[in-house]
Amino acid sequence: MEMTTRILIIGLTFFTLLSGSQCERANSEDRIVWDSDRKLTWKDFKGKPDKNDTIYVARTFTQIYFEYEEKDHSIEFDIPCYFYRNLSWSKSKSKKQTSQWLLEHEQLHFDITELMARKVRKEFSEYKSRDLGTTYAELKAIYNKYDNDERLRINTAYDEETEHGTIRDKQKEWEKKIEKELFKLRKYADTKVKVRRITLINN
Repeated sequence: MEMTTRILIIGLTFFTLLSGSQCERANSEDRIVWDSDRKLTWKDFKGKPDKNDTIYVARTFTQIYFEYEEKDHSIEFDIPCYFYRNLSWSKSKSKKQTSQWLLEHEQLHFDITELMARKVRKEFSEYKSRDLGTTYAELKAIYNKYDNDERLRINTAYDEETEHGTIRDKQKEWEKKIEKELFKLRKYADTKVKVRRITLINN
């Protein structure tokens, strides 16, 4: 008999943790799934700027979404990468020159989240489930490795090296670097991943 289960794991955005209530408010038309042919525009940044934030001119809220459906011989996952319109904001949309390079900088934060999602999909696709008692803990550890640790490390390095996009040469270097990494993992651009369940037979 087929058993179906669904779960959502909320991931870290860049320096921000999306709470369950935030996601409930942002789970419909508010979110944009990552697409190489669909770049962000300032119209997508519908959030209200944080007046108390004196460091950032713009904030991009992204998420690696995670849900699964358990079947007899496999576990089917959907792991899209989302941008949230109503949580993302900018203070400099009216300054045309500054606005363009800043938008490019924020786009790459979204691209980095997609890169991390592809790494999760890759490891999930290579994983073999032998014991459901440990499977989900092990898969969650893989997810956390890229969403919590690696994503934070890369975003921090990206902002530091480019000084939040103001060093244009460094910004272009990062854009080429992430584009190259995304291309290497193009096989995992599909958000759907299937984990095989292996039945162990005792002799």
